[in-house]
Amino acid sequence: MHSMKRQVVGSHLVDSIGKLETLEQLLSVPRGSLQLTALFTSQDKGWNPAAFHSSCDNKGPTLTLVQCSAPESAFIKGNIRQRSRQPIDRLYGGYAAVSWNSSNQFQQDAQAFLFRFDCPQNAKKSVVPEKFARTNMGNEIFGHSSMGPVFGNKHDFFTFDGTGDILSEKSHGGTNTPAFGSSMPHGGTNTPLFGFGMPHGGTNPPAFGSNMSHGGTNSFALGGQPLICAAHIPKTQDRWRLEVLRVGSVDPAAGDLEAAWQKSVSWSPEDGKRLQDKVLSFDPRAKRLPVDNINILLCGGVGAGKSSFVSTIDSLCEGRISRLAPHGTGTGSLTRSLRKYTFTDPETDQLVHWKLWDSMGWGVNDYKQGELNYILDGNLPDGCDLDRPISAQTPGFKAQPSLGDRVHCVILVVPCDSATDECYMKRLGEMRQFARARDLMPLVLLTKIDSYDPDVIGEDLTKTFHSARLLHLMEEVADISGVGGRKDVLPIKNFCDESEPTAEAGILVFRALQEALYAAIDHLRRSPEMINPNQKDAEIC
Repeated sequence: MHSMKRQVVGSHLVDSIGKLETLEQLLSVPRGSLQLTALFTSQDKGWNPAAFHSSCDNKGPTLTLVQCSAPESAFIKGNIRQRSRQPIDRLYGGYAAVSWNSSNQFQQDAQAFLFRFDCPQNAKKSVVPEKFARTNMGNEIFGHSSMGPVFGNKHDFFTFDGTGDILSEKSHGGTNTPAFGSSMPHGGTNTPLFGFGMPHGGTNPPAFGSNMSHGGTNSFALGGQPLICAAHIPKTQDRWRLEVLRVGSVDPAAGDLEAAWQKSVSWSPEDGKRLQDKVLSFDPRAKRLPVDNINILLCGGVGAGKSSFVSTIDSLCEGRISRLAPHGTGTGSLTRSLRKYTFTDPETDQLVHWKLWDSMGWGVNDYKQGELNYILDGNLPDGCDLDRPISAQTPGFKAQPSLGDRVHCVILVVPCDSATDECYMKRLGEMRQFARARDLMPLVLLTKIDSYDPDVIGEDLTKTFHSARLLHLMEEVADISGVGGRKDVLPIKNFCDESEPTAEAGILVFRALQEALYAAIDHLRRSPEMINPNQKDAEIC
């Protein structure tokens, strides 16, 4: 039984049961078990190699799909022109079992293959695809920092590069008409391998790849025929789309569990209001703690939801959708400085006694680990520019910070779609080590839960703790991140498309904040200042 909403996340191309079933057939997986999550789409991110690698490197097995749509069937199979009464999508692609990278080197992938198939739009049943297995060991996958996905020793499947020539017409030499790609002569009698199959004339149809003489041995069994033939496709350039999809499996245990697995959460408006009041009225001095405010640091990658979490809390305090912390989509972090956000209790119109510190999200190359030492130890002022080198000469640098200046709780922010990303979780492990060195026990904030399990959670957040799929992910994240178990993984939904704050999202958010305050209390109770009240400003071991 298929569920498009559950099996396909973020894809514009896999938009029918027919396409999904065909891809399951190609991958030899049971019907209804394939899960595809869009990592990169040309429609959303353009033909940008940097954006591709930022989104797709180190993400595990992927499908690369290229689609050309025609208003009617103008495609050719063999020498026979196939006509259809309905619009046809032709898909070309490749499967990579190994992760993409930017090493500028080939990788061996024994499971890689290429494919193509025609599928009527809105098809309800699978079609018969053409599959091209690898023929020679080695060089199946090529990861280059200035290119999109590339398959094959001779670029049997070349997608795009950073020259901006995705669908341009450059001369490749000789008497043939322009082909796609860089302007290199292919000469001789070899069948040239071109990009998206722009017409080049002559009797040899171009194959999918770069317009280089391919001679010798290809990595995939194309049988001397092109993967994409110029005569097969319409010439309208804006009909091309490309996506890279992470390949996973739908958890057979996933679904709506009858009994909630987190028993202590109440969704009633009255209990939600009591929880909010408890968090907003928290005062560490009432607990006889030696600080006036609790400092909570948010750490995570670009787009994880750190700044959105800040704005979501402010929205709940203000009673409207807030844009307090800059956030949005892009390839780099919008937060470039250390910000220490305060919030107002709407009941008392007074500032609360805790702050959220938002720091720059880490990307592929722009994360500086050394800055975290200064942030955790309280050396840096609010608004400190993290793009510049940090030293004792940095304006506002505090050489001898007090306990109240330091971080008292660390929250590691993990979006659900990055929870099994090896590179992302490795960075998270580094953050945890920095925190543990200061006797801080980090928590994990799990964001984007509604899109991770739309069938169960979807528009009803009260089903959060009925989701078997989310339960399994939280257990996996707890194990990978090394926190204190599932209890330290806190699922939330930030406000994104809402026009006003919702009580259900507020309950998850204030529940997470309550756990952060509890963690800070325990950290402070272990501090030298509490153990020996006469010892002030002691260094944390």
